[in-house]
Amino acid sequence: SINIKTREGNWTEWHWRLGWWHLLAPGKFNNENSPSDRWERIKQQQRLEVLPWRKQGTHILIPLQKNNDSVVQTMMDRYGSMRNWLNTTIAEIRKYSNRPSPDGTKFTRNIEGGPGLLTELADAWAVVGYNTSTLFESITDGIPTVSLDPDALTGPCSMPLQLLENPPMDIDRTQWLYDMAYISWTMDELQQGVAWEHLKGKY
Repeated sequence: SINIKTREGNWTEWHWRLGWWHLLAPGKFNNENSPSDRWERIKQQQRLEVLPWRKQGTHILIPLQKNNDSVVQTMMDRYGSMRNWLNTTIAEIRKYSNRPSPDGTKFTRNIEGGPGLLTELADAWAVVGYNTSTLFESITDGIPTVSLDPDALTGPCSMPLQLLENPPMDIDRTQWLYDMAYISWTMDELQQGVAWEHLKGKY
């Protein structure tokens, strides 16, 4: 399976996700209890920073999925449409929190990343999503995050909706980040057989 590139850099620095049988959590990536080396390299290459968990912000951000996203089909299977998922999610959030969405209404805008996303993340109390790359961003930014797709790779660092107003500050992201670094590979690593050497143990 192939996934999106990392945040920055030219195409030779992009990463493609490779796994057996599935591209999300049910997949076999041979990455359990991975060492830190790949994460440290990617973190330096992409100039990434993992911020401490925080309890600040005003709104709850609900990022949507792109229409052609690979996980939209499971959302359709479970909810019928993205609108139904959004309505259901808002209703569930309202059981535990009365915080507004970024624009002060019941519905959020679909943000494609960049400055708009960064602005809304900056003042977000929490992020509640299905299975979007925004959830990776919010977790590394220290924003309490809810992943609603059971197949989401962000599941280990996700909290239940019931804790929206009292999010846990003790979720350890360290091993998760190490493991996530061992699911994606550069084109050089693909061509040199590095990815195959890693993955063949799960064949």
